[in-house]
Amino acid sequence: MKKALPPNAKISKDAKECVQECVSEFISFITSEACEKCLGEKRKTINGDDLLFALNTLGFEKYLDALRIYLHKYKETIKGDRLDIDPIPPMLLPDSDDRDDGDARE
Repeated sequence: MKKALPPNAKISKDAKECVQECVSEFISFITSEACEKCLGEKRKTINGDDLLFALNTLGFEKYLDALRIYLHKYKETIKGDRLDIDPIPPMLLPDSDDRDDGDARE
């Protein structure tokens, strides 16, 4: 919220709580619509495409292009992360005594 305001602006605690409640309600609204789609298709897992469908159904089509791009980039990043996984467990690498648990790639 602060990024959208001038640097010297202050945001009251009540305003922050109000925005948080609105965001939570919005997420619930979109997720509920996506869930209905999944139930109709006899699926249990909601995915990004289901959320885009729900946004479109509920009249938020103005945001779809940007969100499709974001979802595509996210999926590409996840693919890249999966390729970066070290196939050798850190404890089997040389000098493993010098490493913290799980920090083999630093």
